[in-house]
Amino acid sequence: MDANAIKMVQTMASDSRKRLLIIKDSTCMSGLVSLLSNTDEDTISVVLETLMMLGKSAEEIKWLGCTPGLIKSLKTIMKSSEEKNSVRVKAEEFYNVLCNGRKDTRTPLRDSNNRKHNDKDDKNSFKNKNSPGYHAKAVVLLIKGITNKCDADLCIKLLVEVKGVISITFDMESKRCIVRTKSSVKPETLVKAISNSQTFIAQQVIKHENGKETLQSFGMVQPSAEKENLSEPEYLPDDIDSPVASSKAVARGGTYPKQENNWFSSAASFLSNSFYW
Repeated sequence: MDANAIKMVQTMASDSRKRLLIIKDSTCMSGLVSLLSNTDEDTISVVLETLMMLGKSAEEIKWLGCTPGLIKSLKTIMKSSEEKNSVRVKAEEFYNVLCNGRKDTRTPLRDSNNRKHNDKDDKNSFKNKNSPGYHAKAVVLLIKGITNKCDADLCIKLLVEVKGVISITFDMESKRCIVRTKSSVKPETLVKAISNSQTFIAQQVIKHENGKETLQSFGMVQPSAEKENLSEPEYLPDDIDSPVASSKAVARGGTYPKQENNWFSSAASFLSNSFYW
């Protein structure tokens, strides 16, 4: 996960409808947690700010507290950083929010055995819900017409507007992007969102069990792109003789009786003499 991906997560985190979807996306969260072990303090600071943006409600804080490796990473930052370090201050602040949120969301139990049993069930429940494919699916798109980062940013903007999109990962070299969405989002909707821009052509990449890939355009491919695959028309053979232009005048075909020519000349003279005044 790079800086652009983190910025995109922050943009989606500002939408209250998408925050919980991001938190439940194990791939996205594991990428953020892994960046907490980065040696660059600026990167760690940005990731902590992003995580704090995701934890606005009690439910969101509860889910964040169950993210694998997050609490451990925060403790490592608090131990390794200096006391007045800004990164450590943010880590401690976020750590306290998570701990207080987890305590508030639990119901006190009298029996310690029941407490252990219920905690185990909750852990298994969260594990199943965080399993890949439970809340989200991945759609691979091939986008033609992308030449630079500005084009990629425009495509991201078009895809983010689709309701149910969780995260987007771009590969400029292959002109492909992986879009993680809710299970209810149809690939056709994503293809239309890109193709309706009239600038890019998007197709879904479908990989089969034998390893082969096919492209699905859902009728969104422009006619000009389809014509490129059409065969060229057959031309005349080269050995057919072409007519050769002649420098001499060619006599008009057919013969006209002299009698008819004389009659026509006489009639023309009569009309000219009769109607001239």
